[in-house]
Amino acid sequence: MRRKNLYYAQLGKAIKLARSSIFEYKRISLILLDNIVENLLITQNSIKLHHLLVMGNLERTEYEKIISSFNRFEKIIQQSANLEIITVSEKNIFDYCHKARNNLYHNLFADTRVTDFCIIYYCNFLENNFNNYIEIGITSYSESESKSTNEILKVEKINSLEGILINIKEFNNSQKDLSQKILADIIEDYILQIADTMENETFETYDILNSTAKDFYNDYFRNTKYNGLNPSGFIKQWYSINERKIVEIKHEIAEIRNSKMEMAFDKFHTLMLKTEPTYIGLMLYYSNEEYLASLNED
Repeated sequence: MRRKNLYYAQLGKAIKLARSSIFEYKRISLILLDNIVENLLITQNSIKLHHLLVMGNLERTEYEKIISSFNRFEKIIQQSANLEIITVSEKNIFDYCHKARNNLYHNLFADTRVTDFCIIYYCNFLENNFNNYIEIGITSYSESESKSTNEILKVEKINSLEGILINIKEFNNSQKDLSQKILADIIEDYILQIADTMENETFETYDILNSTAKDFYNDYFRNTKYNGLNPSGFIKQWYSINERKIVEIKHEIAEIRNSKMEMAFDKFHTLMLKTEPTYIGLMLYYSNEEYLASLNED
């Protein structure tokens, strides 16, 4: 019961904060939701792994090795996919959202749209899975735990803890189809900035634009592991953008808006790795130009 109280109290607070128009509150909401998902997945993994151990399908040394690795989120979601608790697509999106959460937690900064996307995705996942997940393994009960439950009901202004699930469903209904729009808007902003740079004749050709952006990007991240403004992963090969590719990317942006969530995210992730480095390079270039201009003013 105590763990159930913790989950419901945390979820209730996360939903309230998610409804806020103030980013600083949404930041806390994502941190809370990420923690709920992480702990629910640990519980599900532990139950399934223990069953495999008891049935003789898993060696104790391997069981203990896996359990001890659950202090790392990437190990939790990888094992969750291995045990088919979540799909591979869900694993990829969880990884993305957890990196976004880490940016918020450690750096106090992130693209607000990424935070919105991750909150919506986690809330949809929890609406579909929360009730089934928390019932497993919760057996303890005491007078103090019952008192906590009653206090949570008063704070949340509901008649039962399950009323919080009604609140999360209402929140999800209010955000319907917004996830794909957020992802598409992020890529579209990058492409519009790159296209505007050429229209404003900042560079004579796209080759010069790409070369300049690449130089500034590489110089800045020379000794830094790449996570990006939106934590997409590592850059394996520089993608040179030109007029033809911009037309193709705009077509894919339209597909993101009209695709199902998992497919939309796959397209978004692919485009992010292609477009974000050029965008970052350009922003670094403009920042440098502004700095040089300020020196001349002095």
